[in-house]
Amino acid sequence: MKRLLLILAIGFALNSCSSDDALDYHYEFLAIDSHNVPQSFTLGETYLIKFQYKKPTTCHSYHRVFFESVGNRRDFAIQSIVVHKNDCLPLTDEIREVNFNFIVRYTDPYLFRFYKGDDNSGHPIFEEIEIPVN
Repeated sequence: MKRLLLILAIGFALNSCSSDDALDYHYEFLAIDSHNVPQSFTLGETYLIKFQYKKPTTCHSYHRVFFESVGNRRDFAIQSIVVHKNDCLPLTDEIREVNFNFIVRYTDPYLFRFYKGDDNSGHPIFEEIEIPVN
């Protein structure tokens, strides 16, 4: 009898959780407006890379620095979470700064690519900077 009551209590508790309470959101890349990178790297050193970006609406929240490594190329973007709400307000001058620790592991020059947005065809646009390693 106790088991039956426990099972029923758990069933009611799980059933009372409405899927309407679930947060509806998606991820979106934001452009990097400016960055602070050194002129050159030293092998084995760690560098603090600073990024500035604009928060476009009140429904955008910072999630992380997106970082993709392909050979000696490093692609960067700001990944945000966008909550689907009806009361989102546009922001014009909401500039944020985030940091990223970069460890130099190779002697070849690095090609840093900073996401700047998409072109009219929806293809990503990057600012590219080659950074030599001493």
